[in-house]
Amino acid sequence: MAMAREAIEGHLEILAEDGSPIPIAQKVTVHAQNPDFEGCTWALVDIDVTKYMGKRKS
Repeated sequence: MAMAREAIEGHLEILAEDGSPIPIAQKVTVHAQNPDFEGCTWALVDIDVTKYMGKRKS
């Protein structure tokens, strides 16, 4: 799970630096019902996104 957290935080950092919006969290059932994710394993990773909000490239 530590690698998942690191990957998510890295993605959020890139989005923030590029000025892209942080995706809005959705219930896992929304993703689990998506046929593109059929057979995937699910886990929840708690990330504080507030530190990525408002960052912009200089």
